[in-house]
Amino acid sequence: MGQILISSSPICTLILDDNGGIIQIYQETDNNFFTHLNKFKDITTDSSTIKELCNEKNIFPKVDLLNPILKQIRINRFSYLIENTGLISDSKDYKHKLRKSALNSTFEKIKQHSSKKDEILSQVVHGIDDLQKTINLTGSRLKELYALHFPEITDTISNQVTLAKIVTKTPNRNNISTQHLQQFSLPKEKIEFILSAAKKSIGGDLAENDLTVMSYYAETIIHSNENKLKLEKWIDDEMEKYAPNLTAVSGANVGARIISAMGGLINIAKTHASKIQIIGAEKALYSAMRGRGTPPKHGILFQIPEIGNSPHNIRGKLSRAFANSIVIAARFDCFGDNFKGDELRAELKELELRLRGGN
Repeated sequence: MGQILISSSPICTLILDDNGGIIQIYQETDNNFFTHLNKFKDITTDSSTIKELCNEKNIFPKVDLLNPILKQIRINRFSYLIENTGLISDSKDYKHKLRKSALNSTFEKIKQHSSKKDEILSQVVHGIDDLQKTINLTGSRLKELYALHFPEITDTISNQVTLAKIVTKTPNRNNISTQHLQQFSLPKEKIEFILSAAKKSIGGDLAENDLTVMSYYAETIIHSNENKLKLEKWIDDEMEKYAPNLTAVSGANVGARIISAMGGLINIAKTHASKIQIIGAEKALYSAMRGRGTPPKHGILFQIPEIGNSPHNIRGKLSRAFANSIVIAARFDCFGDNFKGDELRAELKELELRLRGGN
């Protein structure tokens, strides 16, 4: 047989001969449909969706919207289906099946979208930020509370998690010892100061019941921090598998944040470097466009150590270079099979050293 035609509709998919005669009717584009198509060489369709599905099965039909037979079926689809397929009985039945097909298609798209790694990464990134806010808020409250009992230590230890661990271990300042403090890798000078301050603290002598309340806050901080670290580890592992090139260039945390901000890895691959450079600094950009300040050199990219730790006058060039490499890395992850992340990162490191040398 020569050419065959494929006419697709929400009700069914038709395989036709080159004269428009129906060869087979399929209500679903399943394996039987593609097995049937494998028998033919010259295939023409008017549906880009059918073309994409066929391409995934290594079948390559042509798309021809002007084919007279397919065009006539599209124009008179309702009457053609009633007269030639027996799948619908009247207008009401046709509308009902169209609605059912549209709902099924929508549900399937939602399911596919929800299953994307991009969405999971995005939600986990937001979850990490929420946990950090919880740690900061609870840490501030713990500092205010514990300062009533031992204000000297709250001024000495700025790390909220370390303070929380000390409060959990020894809430009463009179029980703090060198052994307790050495567990937290504190400098010797700080340990000596804390022990000395504990003996002559200006804080109040609180009851054990009051100190227990402070321990609740401290435990919340410790548990939130543990969960945050677990999520960050998960991000590291998943980014290595999902976007290895992007991870090598930007790091797992920054890469995941860019994916979250852009709405997916594919969107990074399709966009331009200048957008990646300023993503996360949109407010500063719009402010500069209104004449209120200078344009931002970076947004999320500032979290990359090479940029954040570099002299101010070379950050713009470094940010632009990293943005270029991030887009290239995303394209390798989306459309290529090669791992080029280490090469891209090495080029950026060389550029950084060159810029610092000329600084």
